[in-house]
Amino acid sequence: MTRLVALYPRAWRDRYEEEFLALLADRPPDPVGRLDIVRGAVDARLHPQVAWSPDPTGSPAPGSPWRVRAGWLTLLGGLLWIVAMVIAANGPLIVESWGSYRDGAAAAPFWSVALLLLGTGMVAVALDQPAPARAARAAALVSAVVGLLWALTPWLFYAGLIAFAALVVVAVSAWRSDRWSGLELGILLVGVVVPWAMMLVVGSGLWAPPGLGPDLQYIVIGSLVLVWVVIGASLVRAPRARPVRAVSPRA
Repeated sequence: MTRLVALYPRAWRDRYEEEFLALLADRPPDPVGRLDIVRGAVDARLHPQVAWSPDPTGSPAPGSPWRVRAGWLTLLGGLLWIVAMVIAANGPLIVESWGSYRDGAAAAPFWSVALLLLGTGMVAVALDQPAPARAARAAALVSAVVGLLWALTPWLFYAGLIAFAALVVVAVSAWRSDRWSGLELGILLVGVVVPWAMMLVVGSGLWAPPGLGPDLQYIVIGSLVLVWVVIGASLVRAPRARPVRAVSPRA
């Protein structure tokens, strides 16, 4: 049912979604009722009854202490991520018959704590969203658990990919609920998609760019720090001003 309700405009959902979902739980609609819900969503978009106006005070609500602390911890995690990449990139060069790599064992503690603090910030972003945002909370849980697994076993490449993919779900949900701006979402997507795309393409052997040796690869992974920066900054700053509902008559 939540997928059908998601067809309605955001302003409508913020005002009526909880009551509407409760009604649907009591009286599950048949196929004809589902069509009526879709038709109502189209009508709500063509003839909006709920209009939004900016906060007349122009001042956003202050952030909660937990929210701000989680933001600073996330930013600290970003610093530790860079420290981990610098240590790993300067580790001893190990040459094997199949190639060479840097021994980054000394960076493991910084790597693990950085991912743990990223999970803290991500959970804070998920909890800051409206109650119906269950997908964001589920994604935050998946990302935190799988991200911790990746922190302990960094050779499990796809564990990291799953963790950051779930993080994108949290970020999109934050943008849809007006907790994040489009700029914040865009920066995070760049910080996730570009490094992971390069790692996937190079790791699959489809493209071997000259010069992407054991040193440059840490620069690519290090660029993921944008994720820590965006999440941390979004929590440290005051929450975006909440709009005030104003009901306008149907045209």
